[in-house]
Amino acid sequence: MNVTINKIKLPCDILYTINSFCYNNLGYTFVELQEINKYKKKGQFQMKRIKVELYYWKSTGCSIGWLKPIRNGRCKGAYLDKKHEINEIREAYQENRL
Repeated sequence: MNVTINKIKLPCDILYTINSFCYNNLGYTFVELQEINKYKKKGQFQMKRIKVELYYWKSTGCSIGWLKPIRNGRCKGAYLDKKHEINEIREAYQENRL
């Protein structure tokens, strides 16, 4: 769309006004913004999990040694097991930390 608009010989201020209807301030079209919002919603739960884990890690006062890979390149993380993770997420929702 931008190529088509630039081929029309019009003054710069008119071209700017036409472009402002097609693109936002960051240069994204409406369709691109919809895709970005879809991906944000898709990864929202994972980001909340990370936020709760970081909050728990900060409250424990441990070093970042738990981030080092244990075996097969997998990281252990701050939790002891899945049940511990679920309990921490549940507590975070009850205390409105999310």
